[in-house]
Amino acid sequence: MKQKTNLQREQKRFASFVLVGGFAALVNILARIVASNFMNFQIAVVLAYLIGMITAFTLSRRFVFDPSGRSVSEELTKFTIVNM
Repeated sequence: MKQKTNLQREQKRFASFVLVGGFAALVNILARIVASNFMNFQIAVVLAYLIGMITAFTLSRRFVFDPSGRSVSEELTKFTIVNM
């Protein structure tokens, strides 16, 4: 019975991971579109990437992963390295 509970928990975590990633990608695209109206395209792409990464990190930390006990800066550093 416990294995089923763990499997269900991991399925929920995976679904949350996919939704958070999709939402962050949408934020990235929309941020690039908006920023392109006000600045150079290349700068808009970099800014949108940063906004998307911060969105993904914040939502993943809140909805996907269990607390690690590490500092936010350490988690953000590792998150960034993995996503690059």
